[in-house]
Amino acid sequence: AEFRETMKGVSLAAIGQVTDSEVLEVYGLDGQRILIKSLDELKKAWQKPLRW
Repeated sequence: AEFRETMKGVSLAAIGQVTDSEVLEVYGLDGQRILIKSLDELKKAWQKPLRW
């Protein structure tokens, strides 16, 4: 109840859903898939600049 009251008047929309897949899929506004990457690949890309 407190959360709903705090967020009252704030615009929001669902932007995705959680699945048990090990893949991130991103779709454009027209419904076409624009990205598909494995979570492992994304994690490696995120960590790479942090390695000295």
